[in-house]
Amino acid sequence: MKDNKPVPIQVAVVLSLVVILAGQWGCRRRSEEPAGPNNVSAESVPQPTIRPAGQGPGLDEVIAARKTWDVAFRAHVGKQAPDFTVTDLAGRTHILSSLKGRDVIVTIWATWCGPCRMEVPDLIELRKAVPEGELTILALSFVDPDNTEQMIRAFAEQNKINYVVAAVDKKALPEPYSAVSAIPSAFFIGKDGTLKLATIGVVPLADMMAILKARPANRL
Repeated sequence: MKDNKPVPIQVAVVLSLVVILAGQWGCRRRSEEPAGPNNVSAESVPQPTIRPAGQGPGLDEVIAARKTWDVAFRAHVGKQAPDFTVTDLAGRTHILSSLKGRDVIVTIWATWCGPCRMEVPDLIELRKAVPEGELTILALSFVDPDNTEQMIRAFAEQNKINYVVAAVDKKALPEPYSAVSAIPSAFFIGKDGTLKLATIGVVPLADMMAILKARPANRL
């Protein structure tokens, strides 16, 4: 899927509904296979939990209410997120394991991916809403002939992206990040460094906030 023009925000909801009706959660490259057995099927949606008064929502409730994304990489949830080091477009080095004590969102995206571009305004707003000391957003974009570092840099500048963007070699990352076969995909990592949730598809701002605030799921 290639489209050099950013998708207008007004079109985002319509495109998200198209994604749902088509049964696809994000863009795939060429002949890539579906994301595999670690992803949750539509038949295995966790049921909402009844919580005591005064407690925040459970993650399983957020998952049950989702509309534009699905759960991915279940086998990695609850485990320490594999460490990696990336250099962002400004030349700064980021080591995932050094970010413990704050939430981290690792999002995988590309400039040619329409759904990825739909998420950008919400990620920008999330970055404004949550201080850097509480949340780091690492947007990793796999470099290839259709998504060069120059393209990534130009897109980030044009859209005034205010979070960390890095152009990376997919092979340089460990699994599950390197196993992503459809984008946008995201990894929500808790303050203790464990993977709280992995998603595939467009995650709206309200859902991002809910995932960050939610208590861990009873099961995935």
